[in-house]
Amino acid sequence: MPEEKKITGFIVSWWQIFVGIASTLILAGAMYGTFAARMTEHEDHLRQLDQDTVKKEQFDEMKVDIRDRLQRIENKLDQDDIRPKH
Repeated sequence: MPEEKKITGFIVSWWQIFVGIASTLILAGAMYGTFAARMTEHEDHLRQLDQDTVKKEQFDEMKVDIRDRLQRIENKLDQDDIRPKH
């Protein structure tokens, strides 16, 4: 009867090493591509948010404009004497 050999160690051949390294590099490339695409998307989103944000100078101008409009409305109501009585 032939003697059976037990494999107790982990035997790896060169092609398995090559496949493992190639798979790792492909996976790393895919992860980098996904990361780069998301970074570009987030940069575009932040740029759009920055454009849509009201700056302090614009806010102050709007505040003054609203105050002026309200004052004109109050003056008009006082002039026409149509202010609601409380």
